[in-house]
Amino acid sequence: MATSKYGFGDLDTRVGERNLMPGSQFDLFGVTLIDVALIPSGNDLEFGEIFVLEDEVEKGYVGRALNENDAGTQPAHLAVYHKDNVGTFQRFGRILRGLDNVGISAFLLVDANKAGIAVPFIETDTPAVVGGKVYVGTGAGDTIAGAVYAEAQDDGEVTPTETTFELDGYFFKTLPYEPTRTNAKAIVIGVK
Repeated sequence: MATSKYGFGDLDTRVGERNLMPGSQFDLFGVTLIDVALIPSGNDLEFGEIFVLEDEVEKGYVGRALNENDAGTQPAHLAVYHKDNVGTFQRFGRILRGLDNVGISAFLLVDANKAGIAVPFIETDTPAVVGGKVYVGTGAGDTIAGAVYAEAQDDGEVTPTETTFELDGYFFKTLPYEPTRTNAKAIVIGVK
């Protein structure tokens, strides 16, 4: 069975429960900026994952997954892997990611993008609050690359090294929720 690196499982179809999957837009307010990104093989991105836009090419961007070298400082250009129906396939009852070698939709994390978007959320001792700061894991230490946290994380050493960075200008628009039948959480982020 295919497994999500964030722990998402089978779709939750209970009536009345929030089931907005990571990568889905939450609301529309003004212009929504979504562009095309090509992701080299080996990056293994999932919908809702925050990733780096490294190069601008003629008709879009080239992106990559976050890594431990991104810890502490926010990369210049970030996006969220937007969940749409172009180039996707379903595995064992859930859609995790797009097809290999197909351009993906990149929800640009810029001030002009006023819509909210659902992303994977990792619980820690500090609970998320609506309006709270957003910290992004880089895969360093115990963090999961591309997921968000309610507080800065470090490696726990005597001289701690940050393993996350603050996502400038973004905040939590909802409380965490479980979009699938597992305990994995998602949350909606957006600009102030």
